[in-house]
Amino acid sequence: MKPINLNSTKNAYIARSIFPFASITTFLLACALNPLLGLGSLTLAMLGGLSVFTSIDFILSRHRSKLNEYLESVFENKVQIISEIKTESGISYKIKMPPKTSSEDLQKQKLSIEQFINASIDIAYKDGYVILNTSHRKLKSHYDYELIQTTEPLNICIGHTKDDLLYLNIEDAPHILICGQTGSGKSVCLRSLLTSLIVLKDVELHLVDFQRVELGLFKKCAQFYSEPLELAKLLTELKKESNRRLTLFEKKGVASIQQYKSKLKYKLIVIDEFATLAEKQYTHILNMLKVRIAQDRKCGIHYIICTQRPTTDVVDGTIKANIPVRIAFKTFDSINSKVILDQTGAEELRGKGHGLLLSDDLREFQGFYLSEQQTIEFITPYQKIQQGGHDENVFEQKRQPSTEIY
Repeated sequence: MKPINLNSTKNAYIARSIFPFASITTFLLACALNPLLGLGSLTLAMLGGLSVFTSIDFILSRHRSKLNEYLESVFENKVQIISEIKTESGISYKIKMPPKTSSEDLQKQKLSIEQFINASIDIAYKDGYVILNTSHRKLKSHYDYELIQTTEPLNICIGHTKDDLLYLNIEDAPHILICGQTGSGKSVCLRSLLTSLIVLKDVELHLVDFQRVELGLFKKCAQFYSEPLELAKLLTELKKESNRRLTLFEKKGVASIQQYKSKLKYKLIVIDEFATLAEKQYTHILNMLKVRIAQDRKCGIHYIICTQRPTTDVVDGTIKANIPVRIAFKTFDSINSKVILDQTGAEELRGKGHGLLLSDDLREFQGFYLSEQQTIEFITPYQKIQQGGHDENVFEQKRQPSTEIY
């Protein structure tokens, strides 16, 4: 449905004509029956119309006042709200930014604005103005897991935003950082993500779990590593594979796996609690990992690294520079939130799958809930794939995208 601009002269004329027209029609019909009845109906209709427009004006002025208050405090009275547009889910503001500022300066304030006006927002740039859209739709605290196929080779649905499903395209990421304290929902998010990859996608999975707990469910569906030295050996092999692929790309005159026409399998390396590598005896392996993250971006080799300890010695500048896509679940404090997202906010999340996804912008979402038993039921038909003697029809299903929701 197209938004209704209440500040537009045309729309305002139409909207404000509805009640007078309806009132007059009701008045004439009522008068035909009884003059007193007609007078009473006209009075009620006019009062009803007045109350509706008063409510609309009150809502617009209230939200404008809150937003104005925030913008004035940050930009020192130099920001102008040009107009408001009532939409299905909230209000869209057209904003003129002061000289030497841009929509990016407002984007940095996104989370703070959302908390101040108690609504989620999207920020865009159009024709010299910043467009700030608010949404007052509520995000539920629980969404059952859905298995949703997509046409892209590594595009996975991981939950819901206030307005729609949330998809995570690992191929475009191309690497992902997932952080959150115990009970935040990090493990369940990773569980649902891996389940979707195993059931729906044709990808070679390498799972690294030093504690042998979170990723153990998927041992029979992927290559599994539990020791840092095993990871070091894997990284050495991936270096060789990366160089081999780059040579192939060079011969074909292409720059990435997307442009390379022959079949090359996507490889996804998932490392749980990679903070283990920050320990003194494993720093050389951590450095190897940083190099691979930087160099494997276009080769179809992708990394998802997870930790409960997002401190600066673990998630340092090199990691953040090469992993722009980050998911933050509830953190212990604002310091951890700043390490992950470069801003506060993750410490205010409620836990249990309530997260923030940082990619092109910052989006609040609720991840799917998927129990361990449900996971086993989903992935059991695919466990034979790594053991040999599997049914080829099962693998073909993974290669045939559809739009069904199972």
